[in-house]
Amino acid sequence: MDFFQSKHKNLIKTTELKIIAAPLGIEKIEGNSDGAQLKIATKHHLDPLKLIKLIQQKPKKYQLNGQDRLKIIFESSSMEERVAIIEELLQQLAH
Repeated sequence: MDFFQSKHKNLIKTTELKIIAAPLGIEKIEGNSDGAQLKIATKHHLDPLKLIKLIQQKPKKYQLNGQDRLKIIFESSSMEERVAIIEELLQQLAH
């Protein structure tokens, strides 16, 4: 896959993540090769107990960073794997 195909694929996946995140009240998703942060709106539609349980079950993977940010720590370096981790998290939080 050449550079432009890869950039377009990443742009599409990023847009898909934003579409899933918006109804949950996640305002922003920022990421790099080490991790990502989800900025949670003041008025959100996340179940706080589900979020706390997730953090307690996997404290090395998920952490609160202040009152409005959820930090995800990646052990993977592949862009596809990082996007899949975020997508899976959003799906878990949505149900």
